[in-house]
Amino acid sequence: MTVPAHVPFDFYCPFTPEESPEKSALAENSIRWTQSFGFGHPPEKLLAYGGGGALLVTHLFPWARGEAGQVLSDYSAWAFLINDSVIPPHADRPLGDVVEEIARCVQVCWTAGALPDCTTPVVVAAGEVFDRMKRVLTPIQFVRFTRTQTEWLQTMLWEVAMRERGHHPGVNEYIAMRIGAVGCFATLGYIDGLAMTNLPEEELSTPKVRAACLAALFTAALDNDRYSLAKEAGRPKYNIFSALRTDNPNLTEVQSITEGIALRDRLLHLYTRLRADILPTASPDLQRYLHCVENVVSGNLYFGTHALRYYAPGGGPEVTVSEHAPPGTGLTTPPYPVISWWWDQLSGTGECGSAR
Repeated sequence: MTVPAHVPFDFYCPFTPEESPEKSALAENSIRWTQSFGFGHPPEKLLAYGGGGALLVTHLFPWARGEAGQVLSDYSAWAFLINDSVIPPHADRPLGDVVEEIARCVQVCWTAGALPDCTTPVVVAAGEVFDRMKRVLTPIQFVRFTRTQTEWLQTMLWEVAMRERGHHPGVNEYIAMRIGAVGCFATLGYIDGLAMTNLPEEELSTPKVRAACLAALFTAALDNDRYSLAKEAGRPKYNIFSALRTDNPNLTEVQSITEGIALRDRLLHLYTRLRADILPTASPDLQRYLHCVENVVSGNLYFGTHALRYYAPGGGPEVTVSEHAPPGTGLTTPPYPVISWWWDQLSGTGECGSAR
């Protein structure tokens, strides 16, 4: 897969990327784990899934070390697999088959031995990796992690239903679906479960903290839409660019890409302003939590331009990163109700308003 010439790979990101020192071991072990369940056919899938899970943890969650890091890497390999199974790249599956597989996976995520008669490899693998996860987490961490992952599995069904109906969502509906289906809440579960911050719900659940975290993570989601333009060239796929053209059919593809990237930059700029409001009174655990969120944004720039999910080896784009927001990136509230409340959490700045 090659990089479309009209897609810019200049990114605004003020965060310093980090990398796990355990990356080689993570990859070796996750490839072996993927192979043990028969997920290596054709062989390049071992690298796409096992290697991809390790690459994700290495760059987005570099603080996950030891046994916990390895379980998270194996789980991430499984997550890529189930995503491709639910939303296959080349052919549609009957909706009933997808719903049943997701429902079975949800059950074994909570209780590994819940379905002893089910021998489907993807379900068995889910039970195995969640059983290991339970052993490395405290009970509350396991509940936080598993709740968000099972919600992600179920949210993907919304995208499946859209596909089956041939529905083309506009921007607000696309964001509402995508924020769950891409894994924003599931990513918070990674941090809730494995960052070992012990952050109380009272602090984590404030509207300003929730808005900040979601704005940053949806920034990474929109970056994924940009990476996917190479993989999905020539076949239909939901992304922010197609949603913009649904709302405004007069937009060219290049114009929609420009608008989509501008929205992405506004989201990240919003996060930095919300963080500035939060940090003066934040506990050390909340400060660490926000740092983990920032790891996701910066790490995803490397993952998204090197992962085999998007590009052939050596085929990724040249990336330019600036720590400064592009000129004109302001704090005007976008006209999308599903996320406009994020801007409502800003302290008075004189810059906020509605874009209609």
